[in-house]
Amino acid sequence: MTEEAQVPVEPVRGTPARYELSGSYVSGFLHALRALGFSAEILTALPESVREELCHASARHWWPPDAVEAVAMRVLEKHGEPAVDALGHAIAVDSLRGYVNIALALAGGDPVKLLGRIGEFTQASIRGVEVAFRQAGPGKGRIEVRYSGAVRREAGLLWRGAFRRLVSTMHINGGRIGPSEHDGAGIFGYDVTWQ
Repeated sequence: MTEEAQVPVEPVRGTPARYELSGSYVSGFLHALRALGFSAEILTALPESVREELCHASARHWWPPDAVEAVAMRVLEKHGEPAVDALGHAIAVDSLRGYVNIALALAGGDPVKLLGRIGEFTQASIRGVEVAFRQAGPGKGRIEVRYSGAVRREAGLLWRGAFRRLVSTMHINGGRIGPSEHDGAGIFGYDVTWQ
């Protein structure tokens, strides 16, 4: 592999966030990368250690986020924000399906009750990150993702895609997720609207 093909993982400003991703999330991430047609181009440009981590995701229950962050950064550089959003959307397909079905049964289709459980959905895939929803009025609210330290904006794009998928899977009538708002450190916010 040439030096040019190596992609350094840039540090973020401030103290890096301490969080972990489940092995099933990392596996789903790799599957989504392949499904979107990015795997050959993106993976070959990454350091071997990052590729190994992604390809052996089921070897451990929890992983540090370094490999996923490196891939998301590379996808952003090569294909832009919509591609990272699409990657987050594709990951959520498999990882959230079971939780959404349970939530639908418990909430009876009420968007506030469904979105109020969003933190529970995410706990199986990521730990060390707080995800919460608060209603802001009839037909609107806000999802907030809070890391313990600084993270790159790619994380916010992945979350937005996942939330878009979640809202559509939950069959929230007219559900829309607004753009990612990043405080430059470890907090992302998303306005949510529905009918």
